[in-house]
Amino acid sequence: MTIIIWGIGNMSCLIEEYIKHDVIIAAYVDNNAKNAGGGYVNAHERKTRIVSADEVKDIAFDFCVIAVKDSQTIVQQCLKDLKIPKEKILEIVKLTEWDIDLRNRIFNERIVDNSRNYVIEGVCIDLGEGHALPSYQKYFKMYDRFIPYLAKMTQEKTGKYIIDIGANVGDTLAAMLNHTDDNFLCIEPVGQFFNLLASNIQHFDNPNRIWLEQAFITDKMSETYEAIISDKGTAAKMPTDSNTTSRIPSKSVDYLLEERNITYEEVDLLKIDTDGFDADCIISASKLLEKGSAFIYWENYNETYDQYIKYLNAYRLLNENGYSVFFVFDNYGNYLCKGGIDVLNSILDYV
Repeated sequence: MTIIIWGIGNMSCLIEEYIKHDVIIAAYVDNNAKNAGGGYVNAHERKTRIVSADEVKDIAFDFCVIAVKDSQTIVQQCLKDLKIPKEKILEIVKLTEWDIDLRNRIFNERIVDNSRNYVIEGVCIDLGEGHALPSYQKYFKMYDRFIPYLAKMTQEKTGKYIIDIGANVGDTLAAMLNHTDDNFLCIEPVGQFFNLLASNIQHFDNPNRIWLEQAFITDKMSETYEAIISDKGTAAKMPTDSNTTSRIPSKSVDYLLEERNITYEEVDLLKIDTDGFDADCIISASKLLEKGSAFIYWENYNETYDQYIKYLNAYRLLNENGYSVFFVFDNYGNYLCKGGIDVLNSILDYV
């Protein structure tokens, strides 16, 4: 099999590692004329020439693999200008939607499960060793697939910020980045994840859109916490004596917004994923709920009676501030139902 790869950026170089040795890369294609004609891409074991779009017509290939963020623009160029048949065009940003047999003919199996160079909505990200997301998305096709659509919904709002609490290494950020013009404030308390998050955004387009904060978000700012890290790339917080660990600050959502000079009206989306302490975060955003109109998207992980009571209080606070319609998804990303606070209470009682 012979392919051409459209794009000479980070994504195209990363995927080359996973292309099988019996697959021939005839060329890399670049629309920028000054980078084409005689240049080469040196990625891993192969040295492959760079050609312009006009030169593609002189190359025999089975598939054109598009490895750029704005793949739809290139797809249209291939179809309309170069007359490449649709069935020969493959988009890396839609890799999980490819026919499995075709994907396995081009790539080895690590292209899907590899967590160090994982592609989310056209953004390459290092999830760290052993992160569960690639496996989850391989076996549960709807897992985290709603997030890009949620980001698109912010385009209809008048604010300019998305608050990502429990940002981890930036996987949710990557899923939203290309679907909104908003800026991001990403909060992650765990040093291991925060450092990888900071490293990842340096490779994203326009990293100036992204602000980072290392802090625990809580409705009790006087308390101190430490992180308990799981082997799946996530962590939960536990109360601790401030003298026994290096102290990560505890802040409420409202306090953090004021500290960052972000008005409540400027927040389009508040996303929360803190493994059981999501209700604390909602309660800590009481002024945002009262004065703003942000979408709220949270994980509803309940394990203890104290958390159960916290969630009931959080639901009540949401309802008091005009949040009356909720859309519920299961843990695998499948849509379950739409309802009011009574539905949330019933599901909480059930689980």
